Amino acid sequence: MSGSSSGFANEALASVRRSPVPGNGVLLKGNFHMRVLDAHGFIKYDNPNIPNGITNQGLAQIYGEVFGATAHITPWYLGLIDGPFTAGDVGDGKDADTMASHANWVEFTEFTGTPNRQTISLDTVATRSLNNSSVVSYTVAGLGAAQDVGGIFVTDLQSATTGGVLFSTAAISTPPTVNNTDVIEVTYTITALASSD
Repeated sequence: MSGSSSGFANEALASVRRSPVPGNGVLLKGNFHMRVLDAHGFIKYDNPNIPNGITNQGLAQIYGEVFGATAHITPWYLGLIDGPFTAGDVGDGKDADTMASHANWVEFTEFTGTPNRQTISLDTVATRSLNNSSVVSYTVAGLGAAQDVGGIFVTDLQSATTGGVLFSTAAISTPPTVNNTDVIEVTYTITALASSD
């Protein structure tokens, strides 16, 4: 056996930079780590570096919670995207994606049980970093044939509805192909750095 689901650590990178004064900016990075295990527990895919892009909605939520009166959101939920999927970075128009409008992708929902989006249990902030030490896990079911998982997204709604806040999306450059009974594990890490770091 090449590995098991225990002791799985992850990271994800999505960047937002706001630096009105040189040296006083903030760089916010979000990164996903995805593993796929077959029914016997063998690791068939392991990608520790899946950077995400924060949407306009996500940025508005950050600014509103920190500097305005926007209500704090907790918990957040992680969903998967059918492949292939090309991420929308700031400037190409896809940063305007919302849960109600995202023409460039569809949600991957072939799992056992409900809901399709799993809770991200984020730990206490440590050394300017935040992640979920409890891995988000999905068991694939209901596929008629092998299917690629093209990306990951974070939202504030657990059920597969089109409302709520779409915080971020991430495209997987080399997407995994999954089959029924495969287990998908994901960890999300968010790191804040001063632009001078």
